[in-house]
Amino acid sequence: MASRSLSHEIAQNRLEMEQQIRRRAHEIHQEKGGSELDNWLEAEREVLGRSAQPAQDRGSTVGSARRPSRDETRNLGAGNRR
Repeated sequence: MASRSLSHEIAQNRLEMEQQIRRRAHEIHQEKGGSELDNWLEAEREVLGRSAQPAQDRGSTVGSARRPSRDETRNLGAGNRR
């Protein structure tokens, strides 16, 4: 049953995000007119941009943050050579 509640939560979050985009697209239309598609895409960028923070801002790191050595960069793809 945990899977069902997770699915419900994901669907609810998606609906809320779509409502935010719809409201913002309407505001953009009222402010400057334009096509519905352009307004929707602009609103989508704004709304989704707020929720998509870079990984370093969230305090998580993927992989090593150090600079690779020359040997490491020279060997990239070495396994693919014939």
